[in-house]
Amino acid sequence: MDSIVRSTLKQRVYERLAPMASGIVSWFYDRRLAAELQMLEGRKSDRNIDRLLKLQARCAIQTAWAGLGPIGYELAAHLKPKHVVELGSYGGFSTCCLGLALLDHSPGSILRAVDTWQGDPHAGYYPEDVWRQFSWLRSELGLEDVIKPLRMTFQEAAAQITEPIDLLHIDGWHTFKAVRQDLKLFRGKLAPGATVIFHDVNAHFVGMRIFWLWLSLNRPTALVPYSHGLGVARF
Repeated sequence: MDSIVRSTLKQRVYERLAPMASGIVSWFYDRRLAAELQMLEGRKSDRNIDRLLKLQARCAIQTAWAGLGPIGYELAAHLKPKHVVELGSYGGFSTCCLGLALLDHSPGSILRAVDTWQGDPHAGYYPEDVWRQFSWLRSELGLEDVIKPLRMTFQEAAAQITEPIDLLHIDGWHTFKAVRQDLKLFRGKLAPGATVIFHDVNAHFVGMRIFWLWLSLNRPTALVPYSHGLGVARF
């Protein structure tokens, strides 16, 4: 069968499965983890990331993570991870949300931000302005000692990172195959009881929706449903 035909059929199957996956997945959410997220929702406040929000408002490059800033901060503040790895940092908003929480609540912690800052076939390729914005936000917020950029591919970073990871944020290419591969690359590097968060599991990316259902059948998970969805999984 021609590869284009196979690809088209596969996409149609995904499109049929995605709405079913979104409806079914909530049946499998972990009650304890969902209660933990509900508690953090009650605590969240824009005040914790107020300066970041003001700086982001001045940036030309916007972010789909903007609405997740307060809950992302609270999650990192609650977990107090010593080692955080982020796969896909783009303009730096999510990175700085997590970094500010580490600065405030987990002194000595490190966040390794992995990105080529060149783009990919999914997000498109972008100019050096994205890297400059990331660097500017990191500097303006005084996070140079917290956030350590690794300007390389995920595969290259996986070969370099050896310290156990307490919190992993995956926000790379949004296909089922790609996100599953990203998790596989770093699964063996997770510390016992680690938390992994995935952006865009409640968006229009059908592969992400199916991946999230698959993961929820195998691990304790819960969902922050807004701003394209932030999936939270416990390992």
